[in-house]
Amino acid sequence: MARYACMLRAINVSGQRKIAMAELKIHIQSLGFEKVETYLQTGNIILNSDLSPDIITQKISAMVCKEFGYFDIDVFIWTEEQIKSLVERNPYVKEQQDFKKLHVTFLSSKLKYSLYNALDKDSFQPDEFDYNEDQNALYIHGPNGYGRTKLNNNFFEKKLKLRATTRNWNTVNKLLELVQS
Repeated sequence: MARYACMLRAINVSGQRKIAMAELKIHIQSLGFEKVETYLQTGNIILNSDLSPDIITQKISAMVCKEFGYFDIDVFIWTEEQIKSLVERNPYVKEQQDFKKLHVTFLSSKLKYSLYNALDKDSFQPDEFDYNEDQNALYIHGPNGYGRTKLNNNFFEKKLKLRATTRNWNTVNKLLELVQS
C-alpha cells in the first residue's frame, strides 16, 4: 500500500470556496482510503491506498463535486519518493536560509517547453524559478516574499496553459514528513 500526498487546488483561498478539513477527512475516509490525515486549511491530504494516482484523483474529485458542489477542484498527487526527490533537489535551499521565500508550484501535466522557454527568467529578478522535470514542479525563490512576486500560481497557469497549485517550502517539507510517517 502506497502513501500519497494530495493537494487540492482552489479551496479555502481568501475566505472563498471553504471546505473544513475535518469534514473533508471524513469524506476521504468514506471512499475507503486509509490513514487519512489533513494538514492546514488549504487542502493538503495524506492517505494510504492501493489505487493508482489517477483513480485516487477521480474518486476525490467526484466526491468534492458531490459533497461540496465544486466541480473544478484539481487534485495533485505525489508519492513519498516524488516529494522526497523534490525536497532534495531544490536548487535554492543552499543559498537561501529564509525558507519563507521558497515555494513549489505543482503542475497538473507536463509543461510544453516552448511555453516555458518563452519566459525570460532574467526579467523577473530578483525572483527566480526553476523546473524539476522529474517531479513536474517549479521551484520559486521570491526574496521579497510570495505576495510580491509575479511568479505566482496564476502567472504560471496563464503562461504555461495548465493548472497548478503552490505550497510554501515549510508545507512541502511537512508533507514529506507526513508521507514518511
